[in-house]
Amino acid sequence: MNSFNRKNVAVIGGAGMIGTALCKKLLSVNASVHIIDNFSRGRSRIGGANVHLCDATSIDDLSNVISTIKPEYVFNLAAHVAGVEYNQSNQLEMYTMNTLLQTVPLLACERAGVRNFLQTSSVCVYGATTQNSATETYLGGDPVSANIGYSLAKRNGEKAVETSSIQRAVVVRPTNTFGIFDYYDKRAHVIPALIKKLLSADKVMEVNGSPDVVREFVFADDVADAMMLAMLNGNNRWAYNIGTGGETAVSIGDLVEIMMDVSGIYKKVKWVDDFDGGDDRRSTNNERIRSIGFRYSVSLRDGIEMSMNDYKWRIKSIVTNSNRWS
Repeated sequence: MNSFNRKNVAVIGGAGMIGTALCKKLLSVNASVHIIDNFSRGRSRIGGANVHLCDATSIDDLSNVISTIKPEYVFNLAAHVAGVEYNQSNQLEMYTMNTLLQTVPLLACERAGVRNFLQTSSVCVYGATTQNSATETYLGGDPVSANIGYSLAKRNGEKAVETSSIQRAVVVRPTNTFGIFDYYDKRAHVIPALIKKLLSADKVMEVNGSPDVVREFVFADDVADAMMLAMLNGNNRWAYNIGTGGETAVSIGDLVEIMMDVSGIYKKVKWVDDFDGGDDRRSTNNERIRSIGFRYSVSLRDGIEMSMNDYKWRIKSIVTNSNRWS
């Protein structure tokens, strides 16, 4: 990681959950870190980073910032993200916003002469029959309808990398990611949504979807490590899954039980399976990312415990300071 030492590194979407983890790690190896974000959802919490308020869907605004920074490396983490329920009700919104956030940063960096670029895609790009376990060399047919807007936008972003003239560009496809500074609003993903419900005062925990659906989870700090390795060691124009090789794949029913065991809070669970939850099972083949040095370090149980403690700290902060967290 010493290659980042004293180099200008831009993280577009650096105020989000994964962006925060990545910026902290870049600062720890003495990079000059520039966070580019519009702060519509995330917020910067990192001392030592340079912060640039910018809308990453505006080619003129973003080009000006990139040209000023003159970064050696650019990580594009900008995304309009949500859980599957929100996606189903807002497919065009997810498609439009994420297509812009995958293509405008790439074009701005191409115009500015950036040499090294990392595009953050998703395991959602895989087709319905290639999700278990997903292998980088074959996407399969169309993605499942539950996340079709988001998934197709991420595919657009990968195609954009293929057409760009940037000297070196790498694509990463993280699996379901959770961690510190996660989101607990109406667009929350499965783990933060479940944490919020479990730690609420409600006696019955209502869970949307089926208890039998299986998902693989990876902690944000591990994703950040993998991104840095992919940026430095990944092959040009290759895609890399960021996951655990199925080692943290678990059914949602078992996930709820793990959370109850970690928290010591046990509730009756009411399953509401009245919407399309997507693939029955999703996991990744992680041999390609392992080949360039990645090993995940945070277990599912430990990650859940850290995430719960983070959420409790937020709640305490709200009570103490009367601040409103997203």
